[in-house]
Amino acid sequence: MKRFLSILIMIVFTLTLSAAGFAGTFDEKCSMCHKPGDKPAKSKDSLLAKFKTADELIKAAKASTNPMMKAVQGNDDLLKKAASDLGLK
Repeated sequence: MKRFLSILIMIVFTLTLSAAGFAGTFDEKCSMCHKPGDKPAKSKDSLLAKFKTADELIKAAKASTNPMMKAVQGNDDLLKKAASDLGLK
């Protein structure tokens, strides 16, 4: 059941991003999971403490095994925009 819910959430998340054309920013697309308190995903501050460059963040996002990241792993433009929104170069 837990696996089914994870897959369902991933599908809904993917469809939501697709419908929006991946035009959003970190605050619009990523902050729903990457929020203060590091739950369910690392917060913006934690990401900035861990990653010093956009390339580091993008590499980690692509290597993530979290099913929620599957929706964005193949979209370099979205990952670059998110890194830029975080102030990473």
